[in-house]
Amino acid sequence: LNVDIGADLRNAFHNDIMYGKGCPWREDPSNCDTPEWPKAAAHGLYHLSLSFFEAVESVLLRYGVHPSDYSSDFNLLRDNYGADCATVGPDDARGSVCTYDNPVVWNQTRIDQLAADPDIVFVTNQFDGDLFQGFALLVEIFDGELESIVERALAANEIMFSAYIIVMVL
Repeated sequence: LNVDIGADLRNAFHNDIMYGKGCPWREDPSNCDTPEWPKAAAHGLYHLSLSFFEAVESVLLRYGVHPSDYSSDFNLLRDNYGADCATVGPDDARGSVCTYDNPVVWNQTRIDQLAADPDIVFVTNQFDGDLFQGFALLVEIFDGELESIVERALAANEIMFSAYIIVMVL
């Protein structure tokens, strides 16, 4: 595509959303408070996305499973009898169904602990909250720019085609 410059240099509205004060994706852009991370959205979408990544990193460090704790077969495709589907042929007499679904045992104490963690609440709220809405607003801006570029290209193409027809007819 030969993109030489980004939206930072071409679109002032993009820069207001990313780096400006406030949260223009909200109905009230002056109220950017989030209960879990106060003022995370008050300094623009860029600051909010950095806060999101910081929260994710914090959650993974505190609650994530260390790679050495994974068993070597935790993600193998298994049939409904627990056999490895790589060893079960398609004409298996048992009529097994291969899925990635393994039985999950929920630890309610752990769920309650995670639900009370402000970092986890902040991260999960962003999937339909400020981060999602802010990036959706950016997508609208970029879609509008794309539409105008395509319209200009089509108009130029029509002019060139008209000139070609005129030259060919005369």
